Amino acid sequence: MPFYDFKCRRCGTTFNVQATIEEKENNKIPCPGCGGRDLERVYESAGISMISRGAAAEKEGCKCCTNKNCPHAGK
Repeated sequence: MPFYDFKCRRCGTTFNVQATIEEKENNKIPCPGCGGRDLERVYESAGISMISRGAAAEKEGCKCCTNKNCPHAGK
């Protein structure tokens, strides 16, 4: 069963729960704070980087290879 993050619209409690898809879709998950079922799905942001390997190598000096022809070698 997957885990879901919710925020209760009634009391503001934010919580994580393991539930079936049926439970999630049919509002069968109660808020642990007030017992209400008016929940809003909360999505946590993922920490991802959009920098390319080449740009990272230029920024930090090449650590990605030992190729003597690499433009970043020796930096």
